[in-house]
Amino acid sequence: MANWELQCVSAIVKGAGGTPSDLFEAAQLRGVRFSVFGSIEARALWSSLEAHYTRPGNFGHIPSEESVQEMFPTLALPQPLENFQDLCKKVIDGWSQRESKKYLDDYLADMGNDTPAAITALYEKLGELQEQSRSSSDVHYREVAMRETLADLT
Repeated sequence: MANWELQCVSAIVKGAGGTPSDLFEAAQLRGVRFSVFGSIEARALWSSLEAHYTRPGNFGHIPSEESVQEMFPTLALPQPLENFQDLCKKVIDGWSQRESKKYLDDYLADMGNDTPAAITALYEKLGELQEQSRSSSDVHYREVAMRETLADLT
């Protein structure tokens, strides 16, 4: 089975389809964040990339593939098999499926106690999940203004 999460993060590090920093930003705009990763390896790798990207002295940079290999010597970065947009979608879809399963398990456990309340809770949780997993190509003024301000300051 392909590990889409590791492939997505690997695509960022390897700069598959753009510069690593641009790909990291694009992934974030698509909703990829630490909490959507299910595997420990992908979480650790994303966390280190995010820490490097946001550190004050080096804001906006992603470590090289060699640096990542030094940080994670036992982790082999896979070659991305899909395009970057599809990898981001697969990561978000995997997270949505895991969350949906948790919500359904909670529903089944609560159904015997108070069925109407269990149905209402499931409906609300799935609605929230739909909102959280929605990726948009809309441009948000705040994000554009932040980038332009940072560019001006630089």
